[in-house]
Parts: sequence; C-alpha cells; structure tokens
Amino acid sequence: MKPRSVALRCSQGCGIALGASIPVSVALDNVLIALLALCWLAAGGFREQWARLRRNPVAGAALLLLGYLALGLAWSADRGASGHTLGKYADLLLLPLLALPFAAIRERRRGLAALAAALAVSLAVSVAAALGGIPENALVPATFDNPVAFKLSVTHGWLMALGAFGCGVAALHAGPGRRRWLLTALAALFVVDVLWWVQGRTGYAVAAVLLIYFCAAAGGRRGAAAAVLLTVLLGSGAYWNSATFQQRLDRAAAEFRAWRAGGAIPESSSIGQRLEFYRVSIAAVAERPLMGFGTGSFPKVYRERAGADAVATDNPHNDYLLLAVQGGIPAAALYLLLLGLQWRWAARLPDPGHQALARGLVLAMGVGSLFNSFLLDHTEGLLYAWLGGLLFAGLPPGRERMS
Repeated sequence: MKPRSVALRCSQGCGIALGASIPVSVALDNVLIALLALCWLAAGGFREQWARLRRNPVAGAALLLLGYLALGLAWSADRGASGHTLGKYADLLLLPLLALPFAAIRERRRGLAALAAALAVSLAVSVAAALGGIPENALVPATFDNPVAFKLSVTHGWLMALGAFGCGVAALHAGPGRRRWLLTALAALFVVDVLWWVQGRTGYAVAAVLLIYFCAAAGGRRGAAAAVLLTVLLGSGAYWNSATFQQRLDRAAAEFRAWRAGGAIPESSSIGQRLEFYRVSIAAVAERPLMGFGTGSFPKVYRERAGADAVATDNPHNDYLLLAVQGGIPAAALYLLLLGLQWRWAARLPDPGHQALARGLVLAMGVGSLFNSFLLDHTEGLLYAWLGGLLFAGLPPGRERMS
C-alpha cells in the first residue's frame, strides 16, 4: 500500500475515533486532533484538496471567520490573551480539514455511527445515575439530582438534545420495522433525560427548537403546529412531574425579576449574571462597532467597563456578542454567514438524513450560542466543527465515492 493511502486511512480512522471521543474525553480529543493533523499533512494531495475547498462554501466561510479573528490579533486590547483565544477558535479548521478523510460517504456514515455510540453510552450512564446506579466520582460528575455523564450539565443537555434529534432523523429514514421503533424509543429516552433529569436549561431550549424543526420538516405546516402543541405538552408535563425542570424554570424567572429590580447581582444568579454580561457587551460593541477591540480582548474590556465589584468573566455567554466585542459587527456577521451557508447548502448534500442533521446542527449551535460561548467551549465548539466537517465533506455535490 502506498504511503499516501496509509496516511489517508489513518486520517479516516482518527476522524472516526474523534466522533466517539468528543462526548467523553478531552484528553483523547487532543491526541486524536494532533494525529489527524499529522496524517492529513502526510496524505498530501493539496492541489486536489484546494480544488474541493474552492467548491465548498461552508469550509471557505469557516476559514474566512478564523482568518478575520487572526487579523484581529493586530489591534487586540489584550495582546497577552489574544493568541490563546485564537487557539480556541482553531477548531474551525476541522471544517475544511475533514473534507479529505470523509470524502467517501461510507466513512461519513462510520463517523456518525461512532458519535451515536458515544452519545448512547452517555445516555446510559446518565440514566443509571438518575436511577441511583452510579455513585458520584471524578470521571462521571453525576449526582442523583443532576445525572450528567462525562460533561457538565449545559454540555450534557446540549449533547442529549442532539442525540434525540439524530435518533429521530434516523428513525424517519429507517423505513418500517423494528429498527424504526427502537430508534424512536431511544429518541424519547434522550428527551426524557434532557427534560426530566438534567439541569441544563440550554438543553431545554435546543430540544424544543429541534423538535419543532423535525416535525415541520417531516410534516410541513401541520407538522409544525403539532410540534408546537407537543412541545407545550412535554414542557407542561416536565414542569409538573420533574422537580429538576420546575426548579430550574422557577429559578430562572426569579433571577430575571431580581435583575430587573436592580441592585447587586449575586454570583449564584446565572440569569442575572448573563444579562449583566449582555448589557456591558452591547455597550462595548456600540463603542467600536466596526472593528471591535481585537481577538482575546473581552476579559479586559469587560473588566474595565463593568467595574471592580462585578463578577469577572472571560466571555459573555453569547457567541454573537463575544465575536462582536472582539471583531466588531463584521465578526458576528461572519459567524451568521457560516451558519446561513450551512443551512442553505445542506439541501445539496447527497444523503437526505445528512441534510436534516446538518440543519439540526445549525439550529442547535445557533440557539446554544445565544446563551453560551460555544465556539470557545471545547466540547461544543469541537463537535460543531467535527460534525460540520463530516457532513459537508459531501460537497461539492456529484458522484459519491463509496471508499
């Protein structure tokens, strides 16, 4: 076997393994990313890869956003933090980098299977913890009242919402039979985990949006109307039958009322702190709307404007505001452009199931970015780049390679 073929096979193996690793292990993620980059370099064929990249607007938009953030190093208000921050955005490189190892549809399906297996393991651990079968330990940060698996509650809830959507899409395209019923039951269990057991409110919002989109895509306007009704029924059922869900919503409402009333905001007020982050961030964007304060500047900019008594933070828990503070409105617009191109070009993917997954990923990331800085967060940002890179490796549309 030729060295290039060996390097390509290794890159495919690392890419698939990364799908299984992302929901479980940060350390293994880093090892696999390094190996994947080395195999990609060894595989060569850069002229062919450049030709594919030019016909893949999603990968191009990811590089454009990353390039603009790299340019923002030149005017950063905090040069000491700028390089570290840019490194966190470097996951976006996976969108073009995975075009080669996942060029074959068979490899894309294997990658999705690896991710599905990891999410199923996370779900099993969470269910076991919820039922009291797993004691609290260092590897699995689960408690009986917040039975997460491997990740903290925001991340776990977001992953489980994606798992529910993925199982629903797979069931829809599975055809009649036992496999469809099994996937439907698994999707329902993912939803129960998000709404009844885990504390992540981001997961609640993402699950609701994905449910509405899934039903609308499957059933048109009637499906969307049914989805809204189903979402209300599920939310009501969770509120009256899940102490965790009820407490999280009641606490959010109380914290919002306290923030509106003014006065000091305690560190324990998640909603109050977020709203304060947003207020200060919007004011900072208004100061420099065109260029922002440079990549990595947010902690310093926020500290200077929020005052000595404010809670320190390195991000505003909102990707759009974080990008706008660093690179002005153009940076946030480039992120929206990336999401918009993914939504538009999803229709050109060769597999209908992959089309739905790609748009579900856009919704999950777009909604999650309203309440968190997911592009900076390891698991969410990496999964977004990995899954986007895998799915959009199907571009440009044309005759599919099976191997």
